[in-house]
Amino acid sequence: MSFTSPRLVMFALALIAVLGGFATTACGSDDDGGGVEVIGQTPGAEPDPEADPDPEPNTTAEPAAGEGYTPVSDVDAHAALALDVRDIAALLAPAAQGEAVDWTAVSDLYEGGKNSLRGDGTPRTLASIARDETVSAQFPDGAAVYGNASFLDAHVRAGIDGTGRGAGLSDGARRQLVEKGISAILYGKVLQELDAARGKLEQGETGDADGAPHNVDEAWAFYAGSRGDNGTRPFALSSTARKREADFGFEGKIDAPLQAALADAQSAARSGDLAAFDAAAAEVEGYLNAMFYLASLKYVKSAAGDAEAASRESHLAEGWAFFQTIRAAAAAGGADSASDVESVYSQNAEEPVSSDQINVVYAALNAEPVLNSLGVPQELRVIEPPA
Repeated sequence: MSFTSPRLVMFALALIAVLGGFATTACGSDDDGGGVEVIGQTPGAEPDPEADPDPEPNTTAEPAAGEGYTPVSDVDAHAALALDVRDIAALLAPAAQGEAVDWTAVSDLYEGGKNSLRGDGTPRTLASIARDETVSAQFPDGAAVYGNASFLDAHVRAGIDGTGRGAGLSDGARRQLVEKGISAILYGKVLQELDAARGKLEQGETGDADGAPHNVDEAWAFYAGSRGDNGTRPFALSSTARKREADFGFEGKIDAPLQAALADAQSAARSGDLAAFDAAAAEVEGYLNAMFYLASLKYVKSAAGDAEAASRESHLAEGWAFFQTIRAAAAAGGADSASDVESVYSQNAEEPVSSDQINVVYAALNAEPVLNSLGVPQELRVIEPPA
């Protein structure tokens, strides 16, 4: 996906959800343990697919997501794909307790879908999106970088089947490959919808219902996902963005600006302004990449802090899976840098992760050509590992 250089826009948008006495935990880790991430979940509550079974203390209420963007077309069915993400997370939940996962059920839901229906009534599935060539095309030179033309699907299947990167791993570590591999699918779908919007915009198709604005709405729907019972959107990439904000003290600097950039793209699509659309879409891509850049920085330090091989195995799998989302874009800026990160996250979990390896990952991801290729906004760059 190619757009003009990102405009780095500062937004101060604080949307705090005060929900009947709830304060949803913002995870200090997407998992930090190995099961489906169910942070502070109460009995009967919907599973959060990025919850931490052993969360760090938190005092930050989860902001309501989605209010920064208003669709102009019907995309509820597209947003409902996040409910498949939720249900897969529930199937993976036993891994958090060291119990076996029903991988057949996970595979069936990934392949067959459930909650998101197309206009003809057939399910929209995560597997079908993962195998869509227009989605994989959003990853620069992806087939060569990953060594597989169907890399998005392969990464998830490796977790489900215990093959490839998932061979010999525990259910907890394999679950990381599935969940974070699904995040990469959603990421690719957001960019693909923006690409489709651009194509329609070039043809002058600016109608809300089925023109370029509708495709921008779809991009937002795959990013934000459906609401949960408590009114927030905890199942898709918007939630991941807010977790990365909390991890690095960047509250309000990823999710809200990204949704505002999507709103700018929608406005440009409605008015037929291709230059403004390109600028907004590039901002969206930069913020998306920043989420996975920060996750790739986070988990090498988590793995280095693990005394037990089992925990280290899970963190290495988690960091590896997060990095795959931006590996192709990082390699476009610096192939050696991307290889350095890949090497650290692919190491044997029986071996400790050293402070030198933390520095290798930080140096590689903060190489100027890599940062420029990713379009990470200046204010979200973390050059030195936190103490």
